[in-house]
Amino acid sequence: MLGPVVPKTGQKVLELTKKKCTKKKAPVNREIATALECISITGKVQDPLIILKGKEVQAQWFNRDSPECQYTASPAGWTSDEIAVGWLEDIFIPRTDTRTARQNGRILVLDGHHSHMSAQFTDVCWRKKVCCVWLPPHTSHLLQPLDVACFSPLKSAYRQAIDTMATQDDAALADKQRFCGCYCQARKEALPSRNCRASFAATSIWLMDRQKGLRSDQYHVAIQRPITPPQQQIPDEVVENNRIFTPRNQRKFRDQWDDPTATSRDRRGIGVQTSALLAELQCEIARLRSENKRLRTQLAKAIRPDVRLAIKKKPNQHFFERMM
Repeated sequence: MLGPVVPKTGQKVLELTKKKCTKKKAPVNREIATALECISITGKVQDPLIILKGKEVQAQWFNRDSPECQYTASPAGWTSDEIAVGWLEDIFIPRTDTRTARQNGRILVLDGHHSHMSAQFTDVCWRKKVCCVWLPPHTSHLLQPLDVACFSPLKSAYRQAIDTMATQDDAALADKQRFCGCYCQARKEALPSRNCRASFAATSIWLMDRQKGLRSDQYHVAIQRPITPPQQQIPDEVVENNRIFTPRNQRKFRDQWDDPTATSRDRRGIGVQTSALLAELQCEIARLRSENKRLRTQLAKAIRPDVRLAIKKKPNQHFFERMM
């Protein structure tokens, strides 16, 4: 019978546990909220447009300590065509309205979201001399300044603000009031002027370097996979000389299984080889079914009457054609 182990001074007692990690309760409620951010090449950061979930903005969402930002509401908490036009007319154009901008125009770099390419949005840009440049699809992680150098420290600062709030308020859920306060506090820490200027340099928008994005580690060129060579047919004389081989039909399988000179090990080998053959045949059947489905679809499209489809222009080309 063993008694309790009493460690000596300076010694530690370690015990194995089945827990692999420690879980912590997150003070969030998973409600969607969107913030529209805009920075300039000079390092100036515009006030964000915070989109909260709801039919319209309510006074109970804010208190005396709520930051002075632009707020709006949408049923799902996402942006829309109307919200994008409102941000353009009420925030971007008034905050960048200078004598040089009125004479020479402004350049606005955007991603390919549908709210940035609506007819009303492009019409306002055309009338106010705002030259829109849409980034190519699936390149925001390489070419969008906010994604490259600003959003990552912003997320870290926001998580830190939420954790600090949870320790001070007994892990209370982050409602709309708490979200706005923590988010604006994180913006002040994560969006200084040097980060904004560095983001344009990192994406090679200024100073321009067209090859910098292609040299990025996140850019992967699709490598064509080698084509599997066709399977070679084994001559019958070679097959007959080898007693254990993969049977290609029922008769050869029965001959190998009933061979009086075959041992149990030979029969196990036959079973393994037969299983591999069945897996190969199943893959071939699946491939033929997929090919058959594709050919049926092509045949159905060929039988249909010829319907003229409208050609969808690229947003950059369409915008500059209107300005010419």
